[in-house]
Amino acid sequence: MGRIYQTMTAAVAVTTAIDLWEILAATAKPVRVHAWGISQTTDVGDAAEEVLRINEVRGVGTVTSGSGGTSPTVHPLDDTDAANAATVEANNTTRMAVGTGTLETLSERGWNIRIPLEVIYTPEMRPRVNPGDRWTLGIVAAPTDSVTISTYIVYEEN
Repeated sequence: MGRIYQTMTAAVAVTTAIDLWEILAATAKPVRVHAWGISQTTDVGDAAEEVLRINEVRGVGTVTSGSGGTSPTVHPLDDTDAANAATVEANNTTRMAVGTGTLETLSERGWNIRIPLEVIYTPEMRPRVNPGDRWTLGIVAAPTDSVTISTYIVYEEN
């Protein structure tokens, strides 16, 4: 098993379609996504309820990275492990786009924003991101109004 890393965002106002997470696997270090979670803290009443479309996309080959986000601090779950080599971005307001490579939509689901959503993959189901390729977790279309979202992601680097 490789080294396991985790990173998170807290209380980010989301008003548009967005890549919540983008991971670019480093040279010779493939990545496997183990888990991710998303929750919100602003829209809690029946009238504010909505279902947002969440998708996972793998960018293979030459694709254009999203932009407008941040580079969060990534922590190894074992403090004795080496620093993360992958490039991780959070909350890109311009989503990853196809270049001369391909975009593979791995999953799409509806998220009722009143209920936190956590995805924990079995070992056989963990998405693999090959060196030089990208993986994103995104909100497909803009929410009706601003939603304050917190997220986390756990992944393995070999």
